[in-house]
Amino acid sequence: MRPLPLLFILFALSADNLSAQDPARPTLTTARKLRALPVEDAERKYPVRLRGVVTHKVTEGTFFVQDDTGGTYIHAQMTNFTAEAGQQVEVEGVTDRGLSLTGIVPTSFRIVGTAPLPAARVVDYETLASGVFNYEWVEVRGTVRAFRSAADGHGVLTLGLGNGRLESLPDRATPAEAERLIDASVRVTGLATGVINDKRQLVAPHLRIDTLTAFQVVQPAPEDPFALPIKC
Repeated sequence: MRPLPLLFILFALSADNLSAQDPARPTLTTARKLRALPVEDAERKYPVRLRGVVTHKVTEGTFFVQDDTGGTYIHAQMTNFTAEAGQQVEVEGVTDRGLSLTGIVPTSFRIVGTAPLPAARVVDYETLASGVFNYEWVEVRGTVRAFRSAADGHGVLTLGLGNGRLESLPDRATPAEAERLIDASVRVTGLATGVINDKRQLVAPHLRIDTLTAFQVVQPAPEDPFALPIKC
């Protein structure tokens, strides 16, 4: 048998080394690992197995979950998977690159019980605007400044929050309910979300809530705002 050419041997050894340097994609089991995954890896469809509590449902196909390490989302619009806030779920699937953070496209899904919503993290406007806690359950404290009806039929409440203004987006709220909150000092719990640009950056933080029961009035609006003392 003729000996193999040296060039062929070197090529084969190089190919073996390249193969050995390509590690298998690990299964991601926490929201923290999903959030830390670079977008290039998220596009490689890493396997995911996660257990958490549903914090908010946007549509029948998209909802948010949180475990002990953080929050993420499940994008199930092409399936019949759905769940409601307060239900504990187990999901297996693959990574979805998302608009700003990595989420999950499920291949199997089951509701395993109910659980209390996570303890809300108290944040200020600057922290929300940083995007650090995007898709997590948070609490803000401020003053309701305005209400307007949105084009999609929902309402938008604007809160004065320290040095910024935050839009709160209730899924269900009547104008009469919302307008009673104007000028009240409130605490609000909800899901930190916002407007994302094409560079995966948060450019305007929002707070998504289900109903106005998320608002706890700390100080009611004055009956006659013109009777208040003038502040310079």
